[in-house]
Amino acid sequence: IETNNIVAVTGGSTLAAVAEMMNADSKELNPLFVPARGGLGEEVRNQANTICAKMAEMAKGNYRLLHLPDELSEDAYLTMME
Repeated sequence: IETNNIVAVTGGSTLAAVAEMMNADSKELNPLFVPARGGLGEEVRNQANTICAKMAEMAKGNYRLLHLPDELSEDAYLTMME
């Protein structure tokens, strides 16, 4: 990771394990972790939002959350956009 990189993170048990194994670089890199997909419906520890937060904690960076389900029907999408 280089200074001020934005890292998109998906969910799943593999990336959850990667997040647990990360450690902070001694440099001030200030990475930003963002979920590449929504969540809801699976184990919370394997959701992209949770993994982003853990990676940011371990890398001494920042994160943003995506408060949307992984899949939306067209009707649900249109309702949210109103």
